[in-house]
Amino acid sequence: MEQFNLNGAGTSGTAFEKQLCREIRLSPHHYLRMQEVLTVQIYSGNITRKSDAYPLFQIEATKVDRVYDMLLKKGVAPL
Repeated sequence: MEQFNLNGAGTSGTAFEKQLCREIRLSPHHYLRMQEVLTVQIYSGNITRKSDAYPLFQIEATKVDRVYDMLLKKGVAPL
């Protein structure tokens, strides 16, 4: 997994990912961990739609939605 910080020094995350973390006030560590969990669950068939991901995290559903949407853009998540 790529690691990045919010100040731009020594980063490898995309500008979109950095912006997303700032917008939803989620640390890059938590964002990357959410992406990892979602990706594993998607490929194992446990997540077939966005709402399936909500019970996996103790965080606002809107934040899960935004991370899931990023996986959609990357072609990982199903519509």
